[in-house]
Amino acid sequence: ALARYHEGYQALILVFSALLFLAILLPELVLYFLLLSTPLSFRYILPFKAEMQVPSEPLVGILAVIFVMRWLIRLMRSEVDDRSPFPLRYPLLLFIFATFISIIRSPDLYISVKGAIRATAYMMLSFVVYDLIRSENHLKALFLSAVPSAIVAVIWTSIVLIKHIDLWQWRIAYQGSPFTNYSVYGSFLSVFLIISLSRLLFDAGDYDKVGWWVIFAVFACGMLLCFSRGAWLSVIVVITALMMYRSEVSAPRKLLLVLGGIVLIGVAVSAPGVSSALFERLGTFINMRFASNRARLLRWGAAVMMFLRHPLIGNGYGAFALLYKGEPWMIGPLAKYKIGAHSEYFQVLSEMGILGFGAWIWVMVEFYRYGLRKLRLARRSGYAWLILGMMGAEGALLIHFLVNNLIAADKIAVPFWGLYGLLPAVGERLKKEQPA
Repeated sequence: ALARYHEGYQALILVFSALLFLAILLPELVLYFLLLSTPLSFRYILPFKAEMQVPSEPLVGILAVIFVMRWLIRLMRSEVDDRSPFPLRYPLLLFIFATFISIIRSPDLYISVKGAIRATAYMMLSFVVYDLIRSENHLKALFLSAVPSAIVAVIWTSIVLIKHIDLWQWRIAYQGSPFTNYSVYGSFLSVFLIISLSRLLFDAGDYDKVGWWVIFAVFACGMLLCFSRGAWLSVIVVITALMMYRSEVSAPRKLLLVLGGIVLIGVAVSAPGVSSALFERLGTFINMRFASNRARLLRWGAAVMMFLRHPLIGNGYGAFALLYKGEPWMIGPLAKYKIGAHSEYFQVLSEMGILGFGAWIWVMVEFYRYGLRKLRLARRSGYAWLILGMMGAEGALLIHFLVNNLIAADKIAVPFWGLYGLLPAVGERLKKEQPA
């Protein structure tokens, strides 16, 4: 309302200038504020017919600008950083390049350029996190910034969903909550659910186990109230993988988790009206007549046809929405409000071609190659659970991306690209702790 009240750019310029000045002085503080505010961010309509998620997107953009400024200053001063360059930079830089080169074929250059800049700002968050998170205190501050606000957002949303339990399976049930739909809510939940579970299973150190069980229970209950099949599937796959990972301290905890899960699911299913809706929803996994499944198949087919037209560099970032916004027969009468390929992989393939898709696969492969290498070192320290948790959380998102394109949402992009930078930041710390 601030910009609309002034009917101009002055208020926005003042706010951005203040945030930029703060980021120059204390970039870590701005990063923590970003993590604190992301679960509670909201859509803000700007006076020049644009919109953004506030305050997350301005903060992401400012942090990206500050990182580039700090990097240029180091180059000009010939400063030697005390840590190696970002280990995952090459696949990420190639993915950024593929994002911009694809706009050559875009049917609307302005929209594609604007979208590519926004997507790049989120990707740059990986560099920012790696550059700023350098110590144990930084990790603790990051936790205290991200987890409490996530808990507040999940409890808030759970209360709203319980009040609208008869509309559980519809997006309208999320009105009045910080989340717009169950897909975004489920993916966001999966990140914190997996990381908290990883600590409970694999951390043999001295920490508040009761508190962490409470944190895990909050996110687990939130996931049970979520109606996203993709989120359920991704969490089940990752938890199964974690249960198969051998650890000296995890066996009794795994048994406790299984028993607790059975009790929790039993209580949830016994609630009036829940069991029938739940089993009906589970049945749609294999029902090809289900409207959502049919829409996905149509969009995936359209994405393949787009790829075949321009296989090398694609049709341009955001082109799927631009090319099919006038085709309600394929993607529904409300498609003009939100159009995607219903799969991040098909979306990248259709919009950025072989170059972008190859870079996207490289981004994922390099993340796990690095994580598995550092896991060997982490077993001798107290960070094994964190390495496993980050790889598991990223894996849950990547599995969900098979059936949804969610990475453009700030509540998903911030944790996804943040974890992509946090894993090598923790890995760098492990390397320094090893004896010479």
